[in-house]
Amino acid sequence: MKMFSIFSIVRLLSLVMLLPPTGNCLCNPSDKDIMGLIGLVGAAVGAYGIGHYCGLWDDPSHEEIINAATRQLRESDHYQPMLALISNYGPSFDPKYTFDESLLYQLALAKRSDGSCDVFFSALKSFIRRTRSIVQSLSERSAKIKESGDWQEIKSVSYIMDDLNERLSATVESLCKLHIHLERHTGYFRLFEYEDYLRNRYYEELLLLDRYSDAYTIKEGLRACALRIYHGPFALMQFAQELSKDTQSLQNLISRTTYNYATRIAYARDVAARLYHIERIIVSDNEYMRALLAYQQQQKERDCLQPGR
Repeated sequence: MKMFSIFSIVRLLSLVMLLPPTGNCLCNPSDKDIMGLIGLVGAAVGAYGIGHYCGLWDDPSHEEIINAATRQLRESDHYQPMLALISNYGPSFDPKYTFDESLLYQLALAKRSDGSCDVFFSALKSFIRRTRSIVQSLSERSAKIKESGDWQEIKSVSYIMDDLNERLSATVESLCKLHIHLERHTGYFRLFEYEDYLRNRYYEELLLLDRYSDAYTIKEGLRACALRIYHGPFALMQFAQELSKDTQSLQNLISRTTYNYATRIAYARDVAARLYHIERIIVSDNEYMRALLAYQQQQKERDCLQPGR
């Protein structure tokens, strides 16, 4: 559908001022009417300019469609490691009903660098929508070329479009299966993601438990870890509070899993138990007890200075 040129729009709007009075129209428009018209013209110019810049007003050329399809096919390589895992699983794979923790673990490792589950799922859905749109454009343009009867164009353009269409259609089908499977097991990936985050965040603290058995060395090491993150007299208290909060969050994720991911849940519970053990070591430290007493004393003094409490 052809759109009016910007000059036609401006000309049409300018003629409004010359219309005879009908209803609420004025032969002698006020300043307010003129400013409103100028604003309307400006909006029309802006909309046309943006649309022209984005290519909304013109049908894309054959070359533009082919380039877009080629680019989309190239970008789909990002998902190939995950698609290969599903493909290697064999014909028995069903995105809704296949339940294999080893496959889920491999998929979690493959998407590890793609950010959070929410970010990854959103990007995947957007990619599928774009690919479907390009597939539709390829189909429509190829059909139009074939209808034209231009044999040279059919050989040079339509065949290329059909090939890209076939490859992108297969990619969309595979990506849809991947998306269904991932969303069905969102609980697994959220649990993997948070457990992995905690293992990295508390790497040194967990390493202290693995390396040493005597309480004194572990306490000294945990104090040093706390002071690297927090400062001031209440560093150990802040550290213990964060540990408690993170451990509780992990336990909440475990309890909210829809399926019994035996291996993943066992690993997550192990991390939760070790973090809880670290917290218990910290709160039993004399330095922690002194900081807690000082904090409580500060609170009492503050309450005394505020009458009515």
